[in-house]
Amino acid sequence: MNDKHSVLALAEEHAVLFGRGALSSIAADKGYWSQENLRGLSALGVKEIGLQHPSNIKRTVGLPDQETQERLRNRRAGIEALIGRTKHQQGLHGVVVIPTMIYGTGLGLKKTSIQVPMLERVARQRGHGVYIGAGENIWSHVHIADLVELYRLAVEKAPSGSFYYAESGKARLRDVVAALHEGLGLKGEPQSIRIDEGIALWGLEAAKYALASNSVVDAGRARGELGWQPEGPRLLTWLVER
Repeated sequence: MNDKHSVLALAEEHAVLFGRGALSSIAADKGYWSQENLRGLSALGVKEIGLQHPSNIKRTVGLPDQETQERLRNRRAGIEALIGRTKHQQGLHGVVVIPTMIYGTGLGLKKTSIQVPMLERVARQRGHGVYIGAGENIWSHVHIADLVELYRLAVEKAPSGSFYYAESGKARLRDVVAALHEGLGLKGEPQSIRIDEGIALWGLEAAKYALASNSVVDAGRARGELGWQPEGPRLLTWLVER
């Protein structure tokens, strides 16, 4: 099931569990955009619908006013504060875990994450790996098995309102692409592309704010407070040997 179909299926399941109209608002990125979803969510009684339109990363649709659009669009950015407030206002046990680049093969319905498949798709299409600019930007990363273990520890041990980053190492994007290139058995060398080429391949958001930028975090708190010890294969090794 792709993203476009999953959002309506999840909303319908929510209606079955909690009743029609219980879901008052929903916000999602452009992977969930479709006219069918707009109509279906409206039919389920969702009053505020913020589905990011694929042609414009700043525009949501189906909302009654600009203020509501901004609130829904910023919901993801504010989720950490929201979960923290649930501890004090509602007595819920909320914990935030923030991973960066996830790699490895998942055991659930979705087998892959985001960044590595994006890079792999273009490498296969072009016959060589590509990175934006000098490729010196750095991403932290974590193996899916280690991330799952961190979630388990967080559920069992973390105090309510806790916040943890998840990483087991970091690497330059050009090194990630080089390992991917080698692992796929491609000829020649990985190549640099301009940012406008990256935008054409992956879209503005993915190219400029992900694959051309840094995402470096430190999981020292998870290691110290929860005793988390990542044991999965290193990213560059996994990309070459998988």
